[in-house]
Amino acid sequence: MKRNVTAIGFGLALLIFAVFTVSSYLSMAELTTIGKLRSRAFSAIERLGSLSAQIASAEIDKNNYIITGEEDYLVPYYDGALRTVDGELEGLGKLFADKPDQQQRLDILEPLIRKRFANFRESIELRKKSGLNAVVQSGLITEGREIHNAVNDVINRMFKEEEASLAHLGFLTMENAKGLMSKQLLGTLLSFTILYGIFYMLNREMHERKRAEEALQKANKDLSSYVNELEQRNREIELLSEMDSLLQASATFEEAHTVIAKFVQDIFSKESGAVYLLNEPKNTLESIVSWGDIKPGEQVMGTDECWALRLGRIHQVDATRPEVICPHIKHALDAAYLCVPMMAQNETIGLLHLLFDSNWFSYSEEVRKHIIENKRRLALTVAESIALLLANFRLREILYSQSIHDSLTGLFNRRHMEQLLERELHRISRKGYPLGIIMLDIDHFKRFNDTFGHEAGDMLLRELGACLQRGIREEDFACRYGGEEFVIILPETSLENTRQRAEQLRKEAGHTTIIYRGKSLDAITVSMGVAAFPEHGTTADELLRAADTALYRAKEEGRDRVVAL
Repeated sequence: MKRNVTAIGFGLALLIFAVFTVSSYLSMAELTTIGKLRSRAFSAIERLGSLSAQIASAEIDKNNYIITGEEDYLVPYYDGALRTVDGELEGLGKLFADKPDQQQRLDILEPLIRKRFANFRESIELRKKSGLNAVVQSGLITEGREIHNAVNDVINRMFKEEEASLAHLGFLTMENAKGLMSKQLLGTLLSFTILYGIFYMLNREMHERKRAEEALQKANKDLSSYVNELEQRNREIELLSEMDSLLQASATFEEAHTVIAKFVQDIFSKESGAVYLLNEPKNTLESIVSWGDIKPGEQVMGTDECWALRLGRIHQVDATRPEVICPHIKHALDAAYLCVPMMAQNETIGLLHLLFDSNWFSYSEEVRKHIIENKRRLALTVAESIALLLANFRLREILYSQSIHDSLTGLFNRRHMEQLLERELHRISRKGYPLGIIMLDIDHFKRFNDTFGHEAGDMLLRELGACLQRGIREEDFACRYGGEEFVIILPETSLENTRQRAEQLRKEAGHTTIIYRGKSLDAITVSMGVAAFPEHGTTADELLRAADTALYRAKEEGRDRVVAL
């Protein structure tokens, strides 16, 4: 009887073992299938992220070329993005072969990408042929932004579809794991009542399964972390691209500084930091924006207070190592920081400073290394982009200033004077205000040139220009009309007040002293003609003719005087 019970027990144990073995095998097979599906979804997400990054990288290289015209920016564009994108599209086609919805989105995405790169090519060719302004005026930038938004929309939808698939597969994995554990536990309990040895074997198998589940959970956590990192990188690339577009469209330095302040904080929202720009006259760097834990005393620094500026390259410091800390760091360092010089054409534009949070040492050394390497690459890209755009902006300002000023005296030139006069006449005519015009000429300037030479004559013109600039109000305009003739525009000034101002300027000009080659030259005199709106005319030509007539009369009457018609 006992043998029969034992045999039945062993038989039952074997039956239970067989049943649960088969069930476990089926569950594991299903987990394997789910794992393959998860791996495919992960590959799809990775390829989508790479595709987005390559398109963004190609756009940055294209933008840098259009801004600077430097062919070196096209090397990574042709060798990197153009080749990689085709491979990523082909890989996505294989992954989505049995997913009709994703395949349909891919069919929409591929022509959009081709169209985007066609836009890149048109912009590059137009830049090569006609220059930067032709690209800006062509409408290609606006068209490119619309295609860019369409591409991002399709990629985001595909990305969300794969995320949803991953979430569903993760749920199935957990449900299968729970079912598998339940089966194993029940089989273990039943087997324990029959045979301790069978229990031991099943118990050991249960522990093996538990370790497998923990490994699976860790893999799932790592995958989620990687997906989050990809999303963060895509966001950073989008912000950088938008910042570049807005900086190119900025009309003033103040607008450019506002754009930089907003986007740099958004890009580096998890760190503290500041953006400094060089103030050349003071030889200092002053922050245009700071955020986080940057102290008030750290918002202005000398150019010699940062190792990155001294060395001309990025300076990285971690409080766990005894590196040299920059003098502009006034507080005790309890984390890590980066200083990235912003340079363009071998000139220092400013500095990007990033300070990591005080939880820095709660991360493992491997995680810290990963974070700082990613931030280092991003900071270099941001600093280079800002420096190039600001250098280009500064060049445009210099060229504009040169186009409206006389190179010898620094006063407004004749062409710009005519524009100013037309603008002021339009403004004051609407408001009913007067406007005064002074036209002056240096008496016997030809004789002065013949006596002392043209170099002394140029010096006289410069000194007189400086004298006129000092003697007018901030809202007045001093201009060189041509040769030794000058014009002063006095908005909202009556004829009598204009005449009085002219008399003061005549006296001040007479006191102008020219020291040439160590010798004080003869004093000069000037003749002045005065006209006013509306007494002598309502147009620029009429006022200038009236002032010129008055100047001619002043010379006829003996020079060194002011005449008003």
